[in-house]
Amino acid sequence: MEIIARSLTKRLGRVVALDDASFEAHGGVVALLGTNGSGKTTLLTIIAGLRKPTRGSLLLDGREPYREREWAARYVKAVFEKPRLPFATTVGEVVRLVNELRGCESPVLDLADIADRQLWRLSSGQAQLLGLYAALACHDGVAVLDEPFNHLDKARAAQLAGLIKERGRVVFTTHNAVEAALADYIVVLDKGRVIWSGPRREFYSGSLFKVAGEAQGCKPIGDAGVYKVVECDPGRLAQLLADGRVYAVERYGVY
Repeated sequence: MEIIARSLTKRLGRVVALDDASFEAHGGVVALLGTNGSGKTTLLTIIAGLRKPTRGSLLLDGREPYREREWAARYVKAVFEKPRLPFATTVGEVVRLVNELRGCESPVLDLADIADRQLWRLSSGQAQLLGLYAALACHDGVAVLDEPFNHLDKARAAQLAGLIKERGRVVFTTHNAVEAALADYIVVLDKGRVIWSGPRREFYSGSLFKVAGEAQGCKPIGDAGVYKVVECDPGRLAQLLADGRVYAVERYGVY
């Protein structure tokens, strides 16, 4: 899977949701990492072909999904956070329909425990699971998933993580650096801008830190609550600590 964005800008009224974002992402799984309001969901809708950029371009496997919507509707399946399903149909009926239409022989996720539940009675996590099933079952194209691990318990989240790694061709958003470790390639967004992009091994290198204070001479990556995420030489950070300019340091990522 390949995603190429060039000067991608999207305005939603007076809000600039994406601001001149450029990156190239290659790999079976791509994570869009950022806080709320960073632009990651807007970017996901453009990848899915649901929105056109105000300026710039995006190619998904060599094609512009928002210009080739018939192709995108077949090739890309999207699930957005907190799907609304105000219907009396049951989960089992939806699963059977999806399986029949796509010729599925075995389920990608086990939903037997909620098969008899009507859609309008589903919890947020259960609705999320059904949306994920519809996107992933017997589909060989690209799946774009908005915060797919939100609302899932640990067992379901582990099952989904294994499925994403095994399946590939997945783009997902997250605000959690631990979840982003599933990806082959990570794009970090902040206030509509791409502030870092690269393969997983570089993101989880020993040069990324969460710091409190003024990390002068370090490259800013984004925010993590009260901390700032920076790329910095450990020796430089040691000096900043000694000078009192930085008063808290924590390695960022999974080690």
